[in-house]
Amino acid sequence: MARMERCALIQAAPPGARRAVEQLRGCEVRLASHGIRTVILYEYPFNESIRTMLRLEHLFDRLGQLIARDTVVDHHYALSTLFEILDVASRADLKLWAEQNLPAPAGLQVDCVDLVRPSHVASDVVATLLYSVTDRPFRELYEMAAGWSDARRTEVLDVALRSRTRRDDLPRAFRGGPYAFDMVMDIGAYRDLHRHRRCHQFRQLYDGRLGYGTPAAVSEAGASEIYDAAMHTAFEVLHELPAPGSHYLLPFGARSRFLFKMDFAEAEYIARVRSGVKGHFSYRNVAWQMKLKLEQAEPDLGRLIEATPPWVEDPLKR
Repeated sequence: MARMERCALIQAAPPGARRAVEQLRGCEVRLASHGIRTVILYEYPFNESIRTMLRLEHLFDRLGQLIARDTVVDHHYALSTLFEILDVASRADLKLWAEQNLPAPAGLQVDCVDLVRPSHVASDVVATLLYSVTDRPFRELYEMAAGWSDARRTEVLDVALRSRTRRDDLPRAFRGGPYAFDMVMDIGAYRDLHRHRRCHQFRQLYDGRLGYGTPAAVSEAGASEIYDAAMHTAFEVLHELPAPGSHYLLPFGARSRFLFKMDFAEAEYIARVRSGVKGHFSYRNVAWQMKLKLEQAEPDLGRLIEATPPWVEDPLKR
């Protein structure tokens, strides 16, 4: 790992980690004073996007130093650095690949909570990789990938892994579970459900394309006109500003598409806990639909889920 990238990792680490690094650095200095050379590798586990940014920062800094020199060798390494930058930046190529190679959307209509049980691992991974760079339902992507040839699926995997180094974990899309819940829900509900960490979560771009939810209480109070006007104004301003900063303007009532992959134990836990009477009506509906989908797919297991229907209200119960 280059010195600059190492220093950037150290500065971004939590205080506890930085103290440990400083102690190691002190040991290194004391050993050097006795003529003992040491090579210490400082690493800190960042997510993929932060590692990419740090890598690009280092490469651009190296490129600037090499371009300023006049020797043929330096220019050779400058060209090599340019190719490295292209490789790292190619992680955005998956979106470009999808735009250029995927057929027109099939217009597949799926429920707001759709349960898919992937049986073909490669197709599952490919569909998950494409999920975050498209606006299509997971079922459509999975069925499409399952119908492709091995060479076609390999092409997607190669594009996604083009810039991966031996220090990088595989993308999260390679992780999964036997149950994939593709959910259309408002951002407020997602902010509660995303706290469940015993599952793998993916989301599509926040763009307001799926509209927004209107609480029944708003309609009953006769405030629908005011509510709709506020939502439309927020969406109009959103589309006038550049992403991703504009995403902060989306109200929590705006809908988007999210993919949760998990085992049955986690699905049972989410459905049981999040359907409780003290929960918000939005994620209570999602949790209840999860239970219903599991009962349809796994009758023997689905009956074990003790979820509370969203129409049940009990102010004296937690």
